[in-house]
Parts: sequence; C-alpha cells; structure tokens
Amino acid sequence: MSERSNRLVETEKSKPLGYFLGAHFHPAISLEKKLGYEFAASVSEYIETDSCSFESTAWQLRSEKDSLTLEVGKSHISLLGENPAGKPQEWYEHRYHDLLTRFTDKFHPHIALGSNAMVRQLYHIDGDSRDFLAQHVMSIDPDRFGPLQRPIQLLGMRIAFPPYELELGEGEDTKTERTDWALELRVESWLPDPSWLFVEADASWHEPMKWESETVTTLVDRLRELTAYLSRIRAFLEHPPTNGEL
Repeated sequence: MSERSNRLVETEKSKPLGYFLGAHFHPAISLEKKLGYEFAASVSEYIETDSCSFESTAWQLRSEKDSLTLEVGKSHISLLGENPAGKPQEWYEHRYHDLLTRFTDKFHPHIALGSNAMVRQLYHIDGDSRDFLAQHVMSIDPDRFGPLQRPIQLLGMRIAFPPYELELGEGEDTKTERTDWALELRVESWLPDPSWLFVEADASWHEPMKWESETVTTLVDRLRELTAYLSRIRAFLEHPPTNGEL
C-alpha cells in the first residue's frame, strides 16, 4: 500500500455542504400568524414545506426534500440549503431568487441594511486533514504538540479579513482596488471523517442600500461572488510554505 501524501486530492472537486444567504431590512414587518400562512402559500410553488412555524419572533418554513430552511424575522430573512446532495449551486441560487422576490412583493422592504453569504465545502485529502494542515499549511512540526500530551481530534484555523481599499501604482497609472465585504474563513479537519477538510467562508456586507427591483439579484450574486473567491482559498491551501516543508 502506497504512503499517503496528506495533501489535497487534485483530481477531485470540492463537495458542497451548504449555502446560506441572509439580509436585514427596514422597515420591520408584523409577524402575525395570519400573514405567515399567507406568505407560506405564496411561496408554495418554490418550496415544498414539511413543517411550518409561525411564532411571534420568527417564521420558519422547512423542506426536508430540498434540505432548505427559510426564516423570516421582524427585520431579517435568511435561507439555508444544507447538504445539497445532487443539486448544483445554481439550483439554490434560482430558488433563493424566487423566494426573495415573493418576499419583496409581499412586504415591500425599503432598505437592505446589510447581508450575509456563507458557503461550506469539503475537500478530499489523500491521508489525514490534520496532518495536511500541520505539515503543508501551518508548518508545525508534530513534536510541537508533545507538551500537550493529548491526541488531537480536530485541528484548524480561523482568519478574518476586513473590507479594504488600496491605491496601486503612481500618478496617472494609479488604480484603486476595493472590496466592500468582510470575510471570516474557517479551515479545519472534518470531525466525522478526517480524510476530508472542512472549509467555511462567511462573508458580510454592511453598507445599506435601497431595496429596489434589482436588489434581489444583487443579494443572490453575492453568494456567487463568494463561491468564486473559494478558488483563491484552494490556491492558498495548495501553496507550499515559504520556509520549505517539514
């Protein structure tokens, strides 16, 4: 049996675990149970609900078939597709667009105060993802963990990136590079099976914008923008340490 490399399996694409999209809005809406039933009926062609909850603090519609949860609060709406086996990301993007459009038609929000998009994925490791992170990403000698005198069940890291604006070049060649969203990145061994690496990218946009006809498309596109950024995260994971490998 050949020795494991403890590296990403290059021939395999990432495996999706979930897509989250959420937004805060103004003005706040009433969460009367009657309105909740009416909203559930208006989205019934887009989400096949198995359970509905219409509490005074939030409404929740759940589809076991699509592993999709829609939640509406007084000033927020969120959509979460969990373990989307057999469905491409585009399916969730279209479904989220349709659900947000129905919400807009029903409640007429004026302002999107902020939004979030989150993508969770798994990357297959030829070996153990704990060894992959320690040896090929963090450059930690295994002996470094000796003083802890405990086996390691999970190993990972968390990195936060703020929004930023940079001026590149000089004079007439000056260009401004701007990113208006913050990002929290979690990379860790996957607890159920350490031959997989768990990656979670959680992005947030804090600048308010008018909720107009194209706002729903803007919100859904943010999920696509975050997924595109994951190619950089994979490149980071595959890049060898600058001080050489252990």
